Amino acid sequence: MSVACADVVTVSSHSAMIGDTCSAEWLCDQLRNSSTAAVNHTVDVGRPAVLVLDCRSADDYSAAHVVGSLPVVVPSILLRRLRNGSANVAAVVSDPSSRSLFTDCCRTSHIVLYDAAGASGDAVGSGYLGSGGCDSVVQVLMSRLKKDGCRVSYLLGTCCVL
Repeated sequence: MSVACADVVTVSSHSAMIGDTCSAEWLCDQLRNSSTAAVNHTVDVGRPAVLVLDCRSADDYSAAHVVGSLPVVVPSILLRRLRNGSANVAAVVSDPSSRSLFTDCCRTSHIVLYDAAGASGDAVGSGYLGSGGCDSVVQVLMSRLKKDGCRVSYLLGTCCVL
């Protein structure tokens, strides 16, 4: 099931971006503004202002996801290759048309990474983003995207289907 902004409740009570993180409400505002601009023909429909990379499991993605989000699949060997710089970030987007969209827009769109830890609130309290080990998929992707000159944030909070 795809979750549209009109169909979600955000846990956060305010729209914000703090450092490398963003709130669910901020993301929803960005997606809503992008949709409005596309309807009014004030932006290029093929170039979204925000790209959401869903780093949760395939089952979680299939159950519910943000409309337009791109599912990310990162086997351990690919994670190692990303970490040491021998693989391109686009390789984690398995669908060819989604990979093409990502490649075309990753330097002009704001990229938001989303996983189960951010939804549970564990990411900040445990030092998830700040730890130097770079063990998680989100940490590796954030680091590589920043090195590639992309604007990237990590989504804190969760969205629930009404």
